[in-house]
Amino acid sequence: MSEKLVLVVGAGFSASAGVPLQSAILKDMLSFSLPQQDRNRSQFLKAQTEVIKFINAVFLQRGEDRGQLLEDDELAVDSLTLEDVYTVVDNAVMNMEWLPYYDWKRTAAVRTYLDACLFTYVNHRQTAAPLEPYRALADRLLQSHDENWSTISLNWDTVWDRAVRQALDSRKVVPDYGAGVEWFREGSYAEIEESLPRSNVKLLKLHGSFNWLTCPRCHSIFVSEDAVAEFGCYNPFECPRCFPDMGATHRPLLEPLFLTPTFIRLEFERDTLKATKRPRPDALGRGFSRPHAVLRCENGSRCSVNTVDMWITCAAV
Repeated sequence: MSEKLVLVVGAGFSASAGVPLQSAILKDMLSFSLPQQDRNRSQFLKAQTEVIKFINAVFLQRGEDRGQLLEDDELAVDSLTLEDVYTVVDNAVMNMEWLPYYDWKRTAAVRTYLDACLFTYVNHRQTAAPLEPYRALADRLLQSHDENWSTISLNWDTVWDRAVRQALDSRKVVPDYGAGVEWFREGSYAEIEESLPRSNVKLLKLHGSFNWLTCPRCHSIFVSEDAVAEFGCYNPFECPRCFPDMGATHRPLLEPLFLTPTFIRLEFERDTLKATKRPRPDALGRGFSRPHAVLRCENGSRCSVNTVDMWITCAAV
């Protein structure tokens, strides 16, 4: 048996396929135009306009309801990143704060519009991505390590997902996204493919994925070969696992699942945790849209708090 191999990939891995880096996404996303025939065009334009209004009002101080960026505004947007916008939005929603012309509920709606723009823009960029170099790499890994390899990915896009899926097609298996992630039946978002065999090739996406949807009630995660996050935003469909609530006619609607970029960290009081080699299990924290918060120990050192699994790693050991 060959040795087990683990690939760890980040944003630069998909850049060669034309998927933009985070630092370039915001400006391009705000000027992006969907083809006339795209069925989501009107909904995307609505979302894009609302995000531009927010940036004009909050960041550029241009007043309310300006849904266009002027030439001078575009230069100012060059200095903004996705992290900047999500950080302001998340902080306002978390603390129920007012921003210029926006109460926290209106800001929460902007967050939904921002997600929709991000899904649509990146999805259309990755749809045209050349998969040949990635498919060649996946084939090479199967030849050298059979299925004894895995990928830990920090990316939302599905460039590598599709290349791995294509490479595994001849074996009649699909990549394994981990426990609790189920595949939709091909051609249907109303049924689950119960008998679809999983490969030993693991594809673990720590920040979520644009081909995932999740149920807000049962928290099941569903995956498709398509970038279904866009559907979850514009034309959501029902959870195939859940039954309708008492008296209801519909099941819960599936939602996109990905962790958005933000600079928000929760700061704990200095006496919350003493710096020891074995962190106390009762010193816990949570983040808003990132898996980690920042914790400061009694001696001022910084600790990492994994707010998904609720464990703490102290830097002062």
